[in-house]
Amino acid sequence: MDAVVLFWILVVFCVIIDIISAVFLGEIAKMKGHDNVKYIVLCLICGPAGWIMVSALPDRTEIEKSVDYKNNTVKKEKIEKVSNEMNEKDNNEALEEFISKLENNK
Repeated sequence: MDAVVLFWILVVFCVIIDIISAVFLGEIAKMKGHDNVKYIVLCLICGPAGWIMVSALPDRTEIEKSVDYKNNTVKKEKIEKVSNEMNEKDNNEALEEFISKLENNK
């Protein structure tokens, strides 16, 4: 009887640890820009395998901040910067320098 009670105490302890971990990992998934409820359920069902999956999730918020792929804002900013620098110089020199910089960026 003592072994059965000890077994159930251990099971309850593991379930409590799994629930607490799933909630924390759901918050981590939310911070990374993913749906937290989906990953809470995944962590509850899969246990440590779900924990590893959440830790390996890509950070969507940083990807969205760094580059806007649809509008090519990085290229637009470089072209605007170069063209603004060129406005300060002589037209002939500016044109030659602008062409050389465009050729180097290819």
